[in-house]
Amino acid sequence: MSELISFVNQLIEDAPDYSHLWNNFHPTSGNSLEDRWEAFCLAVNNNLLYGVDAYSDGNLGMVESISGTELTMYDDFNIDRGQTISFPFLGNRLKDLATPESYDKWREHVLTQQFTHFRFDW
Repeated sequence: MSELISFVNQLIEDAPDYSHLWNNFHPTSGNSLEDRWEAFCLAVNNNLLYGVDAYSDGNLGMVESISGTELTMYDDFNIDRGQTISFPFLGNRLKDLATPESYDKWREHVLTQQFTHFRFDW
């Protein structure tokens, strides 16, 4: 085994496990939705947490749009089939398109499912 491979294997072995952070994002944590969402976005965007829901539409079906039309990944977000998207990225774009109630419901759902990304496959 080369030095490079050994070095990378050692980094992987020594990497801290941040999975306990998920407990802080759950509705029962006592933290506000705004704080939990912001902390989740920070953790995901700084690669502290990573988990891909392999086959998903980002749970868009539960979101009501302000315009009353159905939101679609391609038309509203320019996301093609097969792309992997982070939930913080989608949430940032979604907040201006969704009703506040459905946006909050969607964020609660995302925070409890323990995925950070999804691969658009619908």
